[in-house]
Amino acid sequence: MLKKCLKYDFQSVFRLWWILAVSMLGAAVVGGLGIRFFSQCAVSPDVPEGLLVLSTFAMIGSIFCLMAMVMGMTVSFILVFWRMYTHFYTDEGYLTFTLPVKRSTLYLSKVIMGTLLQFATILVLILGILFVVLVAPPTESGEFFLDFEVFRAIGEFFATSWEACGAWVILWVPTVLAILLLLGLFQSGLIYLCITIGAVVAKKHKLIAAIGIYYGVNTAVGLVGEFILMFLMAGIIGIITAAMYAGGAIMGLTITAVLLIIALAFATLAAIVHFMALNKIEKKLNLA
Repeated sequence: MLKKCLKYDFQSVFRLWWILAVSMLGAAVVGGLGIRFFSQCAVSPDVPEGLLVLSTFAMIGSIFCLMAMVMGMTVSFILVFWRMYTHFYTDEGYLTFTLPVKRSTLYLSKVIMGTLLQFATILVLILGILFVVLVAPPTESGEFFLDFEVFRAIGEFFATSWEACGAWVILWVPTVLAILLLLGLFQSGLIYLCITIGAVVAKKHKLIAAIGIYYGVNTAVGLVGEFILMFLMAGIIGIITAAMYAGGAIMGLTITAVLLIIALAFATLAAIVHFMALNKIEKKLNLA
């Protein structure tokens, strides 16, 4: 049943998501070429005044294109949460909860679909940024080419890290990615929870209530997080610094342990907010 729910959720969101994804990549192409045109005119001698004016407009258009990429990512994220809201808490919800499907299955489908599409959106944004980085830098000769300097710098960074830390880098990179994924799950769970609370406490204007609750909760979580971080960061930095001075296996084990503890903390927070949201859906939500 979960596969069927995922199929319908993906079909509902994907028909709009792919348009946003293509638009983001198109904006990256136009923006990157516009920046290249402007920068090439700026470094080339004896450029006609009319061409300089045109390149200025191209640069302004490129800025709007880059802004459109970020806006596209934001809208695609909103689509994920809008799917949950409309499927659970609007008139469509009356039909949804009459289906012979557990509410936990419906909720899990939304979480999986949202996580995968958000990951895909970030990947599209990264591809767009990579294209801009490749084509934007100018050349003195005016030849069109792809600039790989940024990628060489990234390669040198990993090479230096490998020399300093050895094979531990292979473990740290996926651990950091897992931390980012768990952070995203926590944030999405927090939004799902706020949407659900808004639907529970508000008879009308549920979406407005959910947005207000989210901003209030997110502000409180941010303040508490910063307060806790102030005390933890000093200790974490001290531990990592001492471990790096020690070097060898002690350094590797210490940094790995710190990363795993951070990952465990975010996993715990993500599980808490998602279970709270599911509990509200299972026990408190009444659409009758």
